Amino acid sequence: ISESGKYQELLDAKDDFYQLIEEFSIARKEKDNADSEAETIKGVDICDSSTGHEAKVESTDERVDSNADLTEKEAMEAGGVKRSIFKIYAKAAGYQNILQATALFLVLQGCQICSSVWLQNWIKVAAISTHGIGYFMGIYAVLLAGFMILMFIASYKVLVIGCIQAAERLHSRLFDSILHLPMSFFDTTPIGRIINRFSSDVIILDDHMGGTIVGILFCGVSVLGSLVVIAATTPVFLAILPPVFLSYSLVMSYYMASSRAFKRIESVAKSPMYQHFSETLSGVSTVRVLGCSQRFIDENASRSDISSNAHFVWAMSNRWLDVRLESLCSVIVLGASVFAVLARDSLSPSMVGMSLSYALAITRDISWTVKDTCDAMFYMVAVERIDEYAKKNQEAPNFTN
Repeated sequence: ISESGKYQELLDAKDDFYQLIEEFSIARKEKDNADSEAETIKGVDICDSSTGHEAKVESTDERVDSNADLTEKEAMEAGGVKRSIFKIYAKAAGYQNILQATALFLVLQGCQICSSVWLQNWIKVAAISTHGIGYFMGIYAVLLAGFMILMFIASYKVLVIGCIQAAERLHSRLFDSILHLPMSFFDTTPIGRIINRFSSDVIILDDHMGGTIVGILFCGVSVLGSLVVIAATTPVFLAILPPVFLSYSLVMSYYMASSRAFKRIESVAKSPMYQHFSETLSGVSTVRVLGCSQRFIDENASRSDISSNAHFVWAMSNRWLDVRLESLCSVIVLGASVFAVLARDSLSPSMVGMSLSYALAITRDISWTVKDTCDAMFYMVAVERIDEYAKKNQEAPNFTN
């Protein structure tokens, strides 16, 4: 550093800084004079010596709006996630894997119901049966072992084969697209948006999507099995299902309309934070020399707060959903209990106990099914954002004919 001080003090010293400013001013004046001379030539008719015809000189300079912003605004979809996005993820995961996993979850739920029915039958005939306790325990253990083995295979099919395969394929597609995008894209797109796709959006597919899909399949078939058991025990229970499921549908649609927008806002709000952090690391030496560290720290904290606020609003909407789901599940438990009491003369105590145990379990299963379904909808926003960059117009191929 040859000089330091205020701007006017450096000019008054007439040293290196003064010479630099003076040379820049002279070069700027020469450029302005050249531009004014070119402007006077514009529109003048001259004669082409080779053809003898008159030609008119046209200016090729284009006026650029000084207020124009070269950085494109980040796009954010509105409304529900399109069906094409679900098809993209299903295709990446493999349709065969999805069908096989669904079938395995249905079979394992059948094993769980059979084990409950067998246990109920054991209690009912234990006093008059000629079989020993080992007979009943053996069959019950086989059913439970089948349930656990099928649960492991189905979860492995979804998590390892399906979801990891989908995440790998979508990441490779995004990476290949980014490598072949024209330079104009990188000139108008902040690096933070690209980092956001490869970090926040990809990690959703790697870590969260698989567990959510397993929860949907397992809790979904559990709800179906519980309804079958309760309806078989007290058929009149089916009368309250239409209004209950209609209420679930209304609550879910109302929740999805707002929470989906909150999730998109949260995803978009992360890009400025990544952009600022990346640019700060690139110019960290300059920031330290100029003594602007605190200003950059405050700016990073401000952008982090904006991103956290969007996540906080989304989390509050989840609590709103929990209260409504618990209320609706209480209606199901109440209905199953009332109908079991009314049919006490035609039901054995073991049947009533099994019906009530499934009624209590269905409250948890329905809540998790709805929440996991909503989470899957939100996570599809990550697939939507990855697909947005994967479909960008690419540059010419590396090799042509």
